[in-house]
Amino acid sequence: MFIEPMESTVIGVSELRESAPGWFKLSRLALHAGEFESRPCLTQLIVFQESQLYWYATKAIEALNSALGQAIRCAQALGLDKDRLPSTDLESELRHRIWWDLCSNDTFQSLCLDRPPLVQSYLSSVPFPQNCDDCDLTPTSIFVRPIEQPTVMAQHVFRARIFKVLNKLYANNGNDLTNYEAVTAVDKEVSAIMSEYPWYLLNQADSGSSNFLSTTLPPAFDYLQWQHHIMHTSICVQRIRMYRPFLRTHFESCWSKCVVAVEGAFAVYHSMRTSDPERFRRSAKRVVQSYQIFCSAISVAVFLLVERPILPTKILSDIELVIQDLKELSENKNSIPIAVHGRRSLTKILDAYQGYCRDARNRAIVDEGSSNNENNNTTTTEHLHSLVPEIYTVMGGKSSARRYLDSSSVPRASIEAERLAIQGPQRPMISGSPPNASNVDTTNVQSPLESMSSAVFSNPTDMFGTDPVTGLNLGLHFDVLGWDLDDSAFLDGTGVS
Repeated sequence: MFIEPMESTVIGVSELRESAPGWFKLSRLALHAGEFESRPCLTQLIVFQESQLYWYATKAIEALNSALGQAIRCAQALGLDKDRLPSTDLESELRHRIWWDLCSNDTFQSLCLDRPPLVQSYLSSVPFPQNCDDCDLTPTSIFVRPIEQPTVMAQHVFRARIFKVLNKLYANNGNDLTNYEAVTAVDKEVSAIMSEYPWYLLNQADSGSSNFLSTTLPPAFDYLQWQHHIMHTSICVQRIRMYRPFLRTHFESCWSKCVVAVEGAFAVYHSMRTSDPERFRRSAKRVVQSYQIFCSAISVAVFLLVERPILPTKILSDIELVIQDLKELSENKNSIPIAVHGRRSLTKILDAYQGYCRDARNRAIVDEGSSNNENNNTTTTEHLHSLVPEIYTVMGGKSSARRYLDSSSVPRASIEAERLAIQGPQRPMISGSPPNASNVDTTNVQSPLESMSSAVFSNPTDMFGTDPVTGLNLGLHFDVLGWDLDDSAFLDGTGVS
């Protein structure tokens, strides 16, 4: 779905794009024909990881969740949840990577859909993945690098740790989601993990640069920017989710946290756009990561619509920027449904916000009467409810999305007066100057595919027999949302033996 013209000489790009559903269905049929449902193996789980690209691109979130449940059960059948020793070779590292990727995805979907996670991963004792590149793995050994050295797995290590903490929100049957002290404690743990970020993931403000990522890394490490963008936006969106329910009860402490997260959500995105515009525009990762861009923009846009900050300029400019980028992607030959649908949804939300602003100005000039106001409110409510099927996978489910959108019809005059009384007018964030790294963070992606030397071996204790996955030339770091074919070694023959 994401191949550039010069990378395919056998089949046209448009034809290849149109055949993507067929290829996806064939891969699912192949798994079924191999009886992987009754004979779990690592190959099956890796196929699931890569299949997420298709489900996100086509916005088939419910299908993804069904397959996620099956993948987790298969992982448990393979005993991935029972590993206790750190990785010492290719297979053990692969098992840890798969397990924590599944757990992180499970928690992520729970946060998005407001459903209990399938795994209480905050209780898991499985070792985290090691900081190493695929070339550091052999069937009998592993070379672990210091976290100060950037690798394809560096951000994944932090991702696993952060989502393990976020999984705590669903302890006590999810009651902690409505407990302000519990939410604050989880947020502090996440911030503590982010404070351990190595130099290449920190804001470079101290060195006089507005870049959110290190400018000293060579182009080969561009994948780190996209990984960091995913983690950063995910943490910002989660902060909005966590503190939004407490805006009416703990306004003074929660409002500033929400505004910082909303205004800083696209800090890394801006940094990538401005540091190398041409590289950014031609990167296939923009297409692959459209879903994450969509999720972040929807969360920011709905916050703007419902909460209506006093100084919305920064938030508006971010939403308009994403709409512009999604428009460009939707007109691209490799366009995917999420780019088209995402732009449409964001435009609807922005139109609704601007409509509220116009109504507020009109009410300040002349009172149109209660009858007209009721008609306008009914029309607006119906318009907002039409958004629910498009955004509920981001807003915590259909009922949660509908309730929050309905609250946008509540008069804001008294709320704004309260905000001014508590903290005064909001100070706008300087464009291009993101919040401190300890305040905002990111959710995951991965890096270019790297070839592995062929190594087939079987685990004598594996009741399901030999698994061929460790002998395939696969990128074992699972670039689920960040696959960029223009970075892949196998395209120019350098990764093919």
